[in-house]
Amino acid sequence: MARPKTPKRTITTEQDASTALGDLLVWQLEQERQAGAMDLEVCAVHTKYEPVIDNCKTQIADIKLALQVWYMANQEKLEKAGKKSLRLATGVIGRRLGNKALVLLNRACTWASSLVILRNLDRDDIWHDYTPRELDREAAVAKLTAEELAKAGLKVAQEQRFFAEPDRSLVK
Repeated sequence: MARPKTPKRTITTEQDASTALGDLLVWQLEQERQAGAMDLEVCAVHTKYEPVIDNCKTQIADIKLALQVWYMANQEKLEKAGKKSLRLATGVIGRRLGNKALVLLNRACTWASSLVILRNLDRDDIWHDYTPRELDREAAVAKLTAEELAKAGLKVAQEQRFFAEPDRSLVK
């Protein structure tokens, strides 16, 4: 046990210890009372703002979806020069590559069977050092060939994702 810090209170008798224990109870109860009061106020704030924030999220999702539908409908015209984005007066919309990810090759493959095959490759550099060992997916993407992944029923996928980024510098 680590050596305790020097206390602000000095206890020299059994009566002092009993009094200190009573004070401990008083302070613990006060802490719980204050935490409960804080929780009630936080709950009231959540209740007040949650509907407004949910409405904002709904509006944002709808506008982004409308922008994406318009962009994808006009994709050939907008990306004619090879650019995958369009600068508008109020920001930029377009497509960008997402991160590379391991995905199953087809519906006949399962993660369980793929992991068994990968374990049989005898490659320590694609596994985390945890117990039980877990696949380090980033390392597998970087270090395994397409053929090795295909034998395990996996492939690397990298999707194009739509983005809409308003120019916040226009807000003063």
